[in-house]
Amino acid sequence: MVRTRAWTVIAMATIVAAIAGAYVALRPPTYFAQAKVIVDPLVNPAISGTSGNPSAFLPDMLLEAEVVQSNEIATAVKDDLGLATSAEQLAKQVTVEPSRDTSSMQIGYLASQKETAAAIANSFAEQYLANRKEKIDSLVQGSIDPLNDQVDELTSEAGSLQADIESSTEPT
Repeated sequence: MVRTRAWTVIAMATIVAAIAGAYVALRPPTYFAQAKVIVDPLVNPAISGTSGNPSAFLPDMLLEAEVVQSNEIATAVKDDLGLATSAEQLAKQVTVEPSRDTSSMQIGYLASQKETAAAIANSFAEQYLANRKEKIDSLVQGSIDPLNDQVDELTSEAGSLQADIESSTEPT
């Protein structure tokens, strides 16, 4: 029985191997590109106790990875590179591997052309960093605006006091 079925088993194995080989040979090549991003902690020495302890403000790398994969960043990448792919599809295809020991993450993208994979991975990194800078600038500006208001108020008050002093010292 084994001898009669041996040729059938060999034939089936050969057919399966030929189909798998044809699939691998005809499949278009894919390329994976990565960009590494270092996310520095935000330290403000003006806040008491933070100048000597930067670890107090270490970024949550899982949250930062979610930001990279957000539709906001994917839309910016789509617009930056002029891609026809939807932002949702880009966000689904990007991979982000946050480091557990450091404040860095690897942003990766798989594409059929190596230039495309590299351009999209790099654009995700650049758009993430631009988004982070914009948010930091907004926070800084939000801290500066009240101080500018106080300076304007004190300048006005100083001018008023100066006028009072000058009017009180004038001979009558």
